[in-house]
Amino acid sequence: MGNSADRIALISDVHGNLTALEAVLADIDSRGIELIYNLGDYVGKGPRGREVIDVCRRRCAVNILGNWDDFLPDPGRTHDSEALAWWLAQLGPGQGEWLRALPFSHDFVISGRTR
Repeated sequence: MGNSADRIALISDVHGNLTALEAVLADIDSRGIELIYNLGDYVGKGPRGREVIDVCRRRCAVNILGNWDDFLPDPGRTHDSEALAWWLAQLGPGQGEWLRALPFSHDFVISGRTR
């Protein structure tokens, strides 16, 4: 299986589903994997985006910008549906800014190679 430093978990598209995120993180923990990369889409669709962001900020070594993370908290966006406005209202103070400041990509070295 290799060195635990060479093992990473990739997660994405949590979309505010805290229950699913907790289950996935428990599985990752049970495998002894400590390095977690989140490929984006923390919010929208599910009701607990605020909590998902908090957990991912604590647990994920790398957080990448997803399309929902980019457009949902966009201050210039007109929220043309009640659902979009509701999901935006679920974000905590500063979370919209944190989401929009995430990088679009991330280069890393694993097993001596850039990925």
